[in-house]
Amino acid sequence: MADAGPGGKCLNYILFSIIVTMKTPAPLLVMGILLLLVFLPGCTGPDQGSPGNTTPGDLSFSGHAWQVKTSTTPVGPGPNLFSANTSNVRVDDQGYLHMRITKEGDHWECAEVISRENFGYGEYAFTLGSDPESLDRESVLGLFTWADRPEYAHREIDIELSRWEDPANMDAQYVLQPWNSRDHIHRFTANAAGNVTTHSFRWEEGHLAFQSYFGPYTEMPAPETVIESWEYAGSDVPRPGPENARINFWLDNGKPLSYGNESEVVIRQFRFVPER
Repeated sequence: MADAGPGGKCLNYILFSIIVTMKTPAPLLVMGILLLLVFLPGCTGPDQGSPGNTTPGDLSFSGHAWQVKTSTTPVGPGPNLFSANTSNVRVDDQGYLHMRITKEGDHWECAEVISRENFGYGEYAFTLGSDPESLDRESVLGLFTWADRPEYAHREIDIELSRWEDPANMDAQYVLQPWNSRDHIHRFTANAAGNVTTHSFRWEEGHLAFQSYFGPYTEMPAPETVIESWEYAGSDVPRPGPENARINFWLDNGKPLSYGNESEVVIRQFRFVPER
């Protein structure tokens, strides 16, 4: 006989327990109930929320499982409403992640995905198919790590692409939070000119190295492709903990887009290279 699998075996155990309870006196009735309590929890199958698996609120992108953030009231960053609708977050047939800010009736909805894995020390690289210079001045694209626990300023290491509501501002920055500590922020202009760009940071003990360059991910980008780079060293560089990689696309201070009813960014790839 073929293996019935976890669900089939559980059904057999349950049926057996029911029969026992129906045909036996009171002492064995208690035993039948105990059988149900023992075997029923095992009928749920393997954990579907662990790294490498997806739950109904998840999506798969670049070989990793990502939780899609949702909220029914405005939350940070912004604050904004965040939606898991495919009009806000989806992965296309090429495996590219599309994130959109949309106007839904009288309110705006934004997008965020959160890796199910905790990666720790290593290189985090995000390849964009969208030109940062084309983003609405009210929008922010965040490529970062974050932990819900507050140690080390939530272990937040940021690459942020935004003009922060002022079209005269430079459109990109590298940040170690808290941003207002000395030498924790480096601003620059992405100069993507419509090209594919990769933005990365290498996180090591006591050291961060950021880099942006033209083209897809490579371990050693040619000098002529480098747009910007910046390094920070100090005892306040966080140690790994319960942080996740995150990507979000949101409205600064929750303000509406300055033009149009929607804005989209495309992330071609996320790549993590563990520390060697």
